[in-house]
Amino acid sequence: KYAEMVQKKFDLNLHILKVSGKDFLKNFERWVSLNDDPVSDPSAYALLLLSDYARSKGFKVMLAGDGADELFGGYNAHTRFLWAKIFRKFYPRRLSSSYIMLKEPRLYDYLTTKNFCYFGAAHASDKILSNRILKTNLNHFKTGFYEKRSVELFSFTKWLQRDLDIRLPCDILPRTDRATMGASIEARVPFLDDEVLKFAGNLKFYHRFGLTGLSRKKILKDLALELGIPKECVYRKKIGFELPINQWLKEDLSPVVKKFIKNK
Repeated sequence: KYAEMVQKKFDLNLHILKVSGKDFLKNFERWVSLNDDPVSDPSAYALLLLSDYARSKGFKVMLAGDGADELFGGYNAHTRFLWAKIFRKFYPRRLSSSYIMLKEPRLYDYLTTKNFCYFGAAHASDKILSNRILKTNLNHFKTGFYEKRSVELFSFTKWLQRDLDIRLPCDILPRTDRATMGASIEARVPFLDDEVLKFAGNLKFYHRFGLTGLSRKKILKDLALELGIPKECVYRKKIGFELPINQWLKEDLSPVVKKFIKNK
């Protein structure tokens, strides 16, 4: 609905692709081949479906917003880290809180880890879940990942740089590149232009997070409003480029999951 609001405001041509679990299965083997390594991000596959659709409409070049969250502080993970910095001043690390553990287990990770620092925007699975999944002989990995990041990254430019150095080149950009090239489309990422990178690197905390630290990507949102983008589109709950995987696992993907489990 937000895309339609922008379309009406600027009189744009809007193409909408609706994807089902059956569509997901249709090109699954092709996506595995294109990807060439394990990826646990369903949105990566959604990008391939979107790229195929754009190519069928005659488009040969696409613009992607990759880098905006990393440069301008747009992830929920950034807010979680900022709140954790505040909570740790009043929250004894030895104190266990079942409410926080259930409500936001990744925040609980920050409150209970020994050496406090930014875990990155790819902090998707919490420590409790990882302890259940990983085998005993991988304890050294768990310890290293959660406990031994000894540098306290209180400089926001340093902890934002962690995503630029790790997640962007290892996850976000390969995801976009493989999907678009798989559909014979060129992708451009204007937020990663040299001049934009230099500009973002000189921004103050306020320009990224506002006075309270909760106004993520503040400078971009201010610009969007100046350009006339509807306020409802600018100030809304952040959602990723997600697919209803939970629902599909119970429906269209269920036979595939059962097959893999049985073979295992």
